[in-house]
Amino acid sequence: LERKGNVMKIKINETVLENPKNISDFKLMVASDFHYNKSFKCDIFNDLEKIIVNEKPNCLIIPGDLVSNNTETYNNLNNFLKRCSELTKVIISLGDTDLKNKDNHLRLNTNFFNNLENNKNIKLFKENNTDCYKIDNFTFYGYSPELALYKSRKKSRIFEFEIMNYLMSSEIDKNLYNILLTHDARKILKKKEEFKNYILNDVDLVISGNQGIIPKVRHSDLDETSILLSRGIKSLNQLYQPSIDMVKIKKLD
Repeated sequence: LERKGNVMKIKINETVLENPKNISDFKLMVASDFHYNKSFKCDIFNDLEKIIVNEKPNCLIIPGDLVSNNTETYNNLNNFLKRCSELTKVIISLGDTDLKNKDNHLRLNTNFFNNLENNKNIKLFKENNTDCYKIDNFTFYGYSPELALYKSRKKSRIFEFEIMNYLMSSEIDKNLYNILLTHDARKILKKKEEFKNYILNDVDLVISGNQGIIPKVRHSDLDETSILLSRGIKSLNQLYQPSIDMVKIKKLD
């Protein structure tokens, strides 16, 4: 997609994953790391909506860093998410910039997120909630760090240790296609054996945000689990174009 005048392209990364569980085909659209703030170029929302209309995904996944510290008003973002929820289901987990406690932004962000689920097609995973969200034969689990923990620990350690507790407390039905959302999957990639019992044996797909991760191989197969690392919509250092991931999960022929 291109905009006239100030041209910006959105790169669409397409991935096809085979599903051995003999359940219906499914399409995911992943848009991570908006870092929405007062300088965000809201024209990109129109482009993203066009992609949803054209591609018709079963759901839109946003794995964290939806907003940033210097957000003054959420109106444009809220309206965008509401319009998306009228086109498809929207599933969101939180990242570190969503939870940063600077001035009054943590309170503002918390109020914004608390009101999101007033839209019936928006599911928000927040504060280490152990519930899941089902669409047909697909189950979504979303790890978001607790606010109290986030304020008391270094952010990297939150994603390293608390995600284990989250997964241990989740009962996962292996007959379904199970998808885990987390903003930072680096600890999963680095500690394969530690997470094996709780991810590799139970979860079919891990979707991670955190645009800072630029792996040599974007999709790594660890046993039977695929990990998708999204580079995101807004680069903090503006080194690359906005991108989304379109993931097609298909039955084995």
